[in-house]
Amino acid sequence: MQCLIADDGSVRILTRSGLDWTPRFQPLARALELSRLGSAALDGEAVVFNSDGLTEFGALQRSLKAGGEDIVLMAFDLLSCAGRDLRNLPLIERKDRLRDLLGDRGLSCSRIRYVDHLFGSGETALTEACRLGLEGIVSKRTERPYCSGRLGDWIKSKCIATDELVVAGFVPERNVSHRIGSLVLAYYADGHLVHAGRVGTGFSASEARDLYAALEATRTDRPAISENLSRSEARGVVWVTPRLVVQVAYRELTGDGLLRQARFIALREDKPAGEVGRPAGVVTVG
Repeated sequence: MQCLIADDGSVRILTRSGLDWTPRFQPLARALELSRLGSAALDGEAVVFNSDGLTEFGALQRSLKAGGEDIVLMAFDLLSCAGRDLRNLPLIERKDRLRDLLGDRGLSCSRIRYVDHLFGSGETALTEACRLGLEGIVSKRTERPYCSGRLGDWIKSKCIATDELVVAGFVPERNVSHRIGSLVLAYYADGHLVHAGRVGTGFSASEARDLYAALEATRTDRPAISENLSRSEARGVVWVTPRLVVQVAYRELTGDGLLRQARFIALREDKPAGEVGRPAGVVTVG
């Protein structure tokens, strides 16, 4: 998220794709207004911690539906402060200024927290992160200015493979009406939608009903997937217009590019379907 604080203290919260989600993050917006940080642009991640102290994306989605009272902003960059554009400064200097800006408020406030960093071996840090059950790490070049997009200045290394996929169809639950049993997933490559397999676990009963209602409204007669699927792959599938994006966890990609042991995590309302490319898989360490 980018959190933009104006001179008058008003706050706007934007997603990575530029959507204004301030109304959905009202408790966080109020916390930023009350923090009296002055005009600033903070870069960070909105998270919810589970009972084990680990972030959980599904919990974040559930919290948004329930009002967002337990959402925390993990602030890791400062793009502007007091009217000055800081994006040309090295990352480490921007982080120093962010720490100074948040001060004791950032270390003690339950809603706005400064993200500290480690210097050293990325491989060692990733191995330890995986041992602790974390999703992974982000490695950044300390001397670089801020640049939008993925230009090689930072790398995400994951312990568990997680990616966004487009929903191309679904198979209804056999024994319960108006609930999905599994989703047919795909991704874009060279302008074509490519089959990526299915996910049939990880849904709660309410999520299965909500997904059914959302997808049923976009039912279509013809699959949007470019290649011809086998009979088993197409059996029982209700095809839909490829608009919804979901985040899934999976063990690995098979030789033909299908997800293995996939598990649904959450709906990604902030991710346009057209931006979903081939799954990246997972970085292996150790």
